[in-house]
Amino acid sequence: TCMPITPSWSYEPELEYKPARKLIHTLVDVVAKGGNFLLNVAPTADGDYEPEAYERLNEIGEWMKINSEAIYNSHPVLPYKEGKTCFTELPDENVYAIYLADENENSLPAKINFDKFSLRNYSKVELLGSSAEIKINKNAIEITDAARNNPPCKYAWVFKLLKTK
Repeated sequence: TCMPITPSWSYEPELEYKPARKLIHTLVDVVAKGGNFLLNVAPTADGDYEPEAYERLNEIGEWMKINSEAIYNSHPVLPYKEGKTCFTELPDENVYAIYLADENENSLPAKINFDKFSLRNYSKVELLGSSAEIKINKNAIEITDAARNNPPCKYAWVFKLLKTK
C-alpha cells in the first residue's frame, strides 16, 4: 500500500497531515494481510520536511521501538483481523495480537475476547513494552489493572502469544 502522509503526493503548503493513529493502524492492517506499507512524505521546495512530518514520523518511530517485532519479518495468520485486533506471525510460530485503540481509548481494555481466533495453542502472553502480568483464559486475553493503567505506547498495543511446547 502506497499512501501520502497528507492528501497530496507532492508538497503543498498548509495541507493537513494524517494523524499518527491512522498511520499506525494502516501499517498494522496492511502487514496483517501480508502487505508492505510505503508512506510518502513530500519535501518542501527547500528540500526539507515540515515540522508536522517530523512529528508524525517520530510518533511512528516511538511506536516501532516497542512493537517492531510484530511487524518486521512477519507474515499473515488467519483470521488476519477480529474486531479491533489484527494478527501477525513470525517464523518461530509465535503470534502477535495487535489491538487497535479507538480515538479516545487511552487505556487497555480489561479483556479482549476472540470467537474466530483460537488461543488454545498458546501457553503464555506478554504485552510488548510492559512487564505487567497478562493472562490467557479460554478465548480471551485478560489484562491486569497494572497493564491497563500504564500502557507502553499509544494507538495500538501488541500482545505476544507464545506457543505451548
